[in-house]
Amino acid sequence: MNNTQKFLMVAIFALLCIHVHAQDKQKHLSGYVFDQSTKEPLIGAYVINCENGRGTISDENGYFQLTPDQYPITIRCSFVGYEAEELQLQQPIDTLLQFKLQPGVLINDIVINPTRSQRTDVVNMTMQHIKSIPNIAGEPDVLKSLQTMPGIQMGKEGTSDLYVRGGEKDENLYLLDGIPLYYVNHAGGFMSVFDPNIIKSVKLYKGIMPSKYSGRLSSAVDVRLKMAMPKRNRENL
Repeated sequence: MNNTQKFLMVAIFALLCIHVHAQDKQKHLSGYVFDQSTKEPLIGAYVINCENGRGTISDENGYFQLTPDQYPITIRCSFVGYEAEELQLQQPIDTLLQFKLQPGVLINDIVINPTRSQRTDVVNMTMQHIKSIPNIAGEPDVLKSLQTMPGIQMGKEGTSDLYVRGGEKDENLYLLDGIPLYYVNHAGGFMSVFDPNIIKSVKLYKGIMPSKYSGRLSSAVDVRLKMAMPKRNRENL
C-alpha cells in the first residue's frame, strides 16, 4: 500500500468520525404514549416540538421519535379525548420519555330537535304545485310529479312507477282517503289512476313513517280528495 492510499484511508476514517460525532450531538428523543388508567398504548397520539411546530405521531405500540434542533425545548403530547401534557427539557437525555395521558376531555351533548318543517323524509304537495310541474302531453300526474323529488327514481321511461331510495315499485303503500290501493296505474302504466281535478293534497313519506302506514318497506303515498258538498251547504258555512 503506497502513501497515497494510506492518506485516503486516513481521510475517509476522519470524515466518518466527524459524521458520527455530529450525529451524537443531535440525539433523538423517543418514548411512548400510554393511557394512564388502562396502561394501553395510544395509537396516533400527536407529539410536537413547541419550539418549531414540528412533530410526529405514535405508532401501533405508542412509540414516537423526535429529533430536536436545539435545547431547551418543550414537547407537547395530545390525543383526542385526553388532556394534553407538556414536558420541558433543558438538555438531551438518553432515557425513553413516557407520556401518560388522562382521559376526561368531553364536549357537551348536541341535541337536535327537528321540527316538521325541517323533515326531509316527508313531502307535502298541493295540486297547484303538481300542475306547475311539466308532464307528458301537458296532463298533470301525481306519481310523475313525485318522481321529481329527491331520493325517488322512475322505472321505465314515461311510466309512473316509484322507486324510493333503492326499493322496488311494489314496496310503496298508496292510500286514497285512507283506503289502500293495490294498483295505481292505467294506460299501460304511463298514467296513474289519480284524477288531478278531485285531489286536494298529496303527502309522501319516504323515510320514517307513522305506525298507521306500516306494511311497506319504501314509502307511503297518502292522497286526499276534495270534499264534495252541495252548493246550499257551502253557502251556510
